[in-house]
Amino acid sequence: MFQNDEEIEKDFALLEPIEIITKDVEELQQLVKKRKRERSQTDREKDRGKEKERNEEHERRPGGERERDRHDKEKEQVREKDKSEKDREHEKEKEKEKQHTERIDKIKHDEDSLAGGGD
Repeated sequence: MFQNDEEIEKDFALLEPIEIITKDVEELQQLVKKRKRERSQTDREKDRGKEKERNEEHERRPGGERERDRHDKEKEQVREKDKSEKDREHEKEKEKEKQHTERIDKIKHDEDSLAGGGD
């Protein structure tokens, strides 16, 4: 449910000190999400570039086609694993957001009850 210390440190590493000081929690959460998406997209693009280079190298070698097929299968397995991990991570984020929203709604409800009870 809650992030561990390592995940929190990674999230803070995505933020500039001035942002932490000047922005509210919701803005910081949005920045972290945006920067995580950007980072994962950049990582995927790097991986595609490396894969293209490996494919070209395999094609130049004799017997490279079999090696390339094997490599492609392995790469597909890694992609599927990464996708399922990202899906789980996305579901965890959605659950955290839902819990956060529920907590805020409960706090607002409690505040409203207190304010209404004081009349």
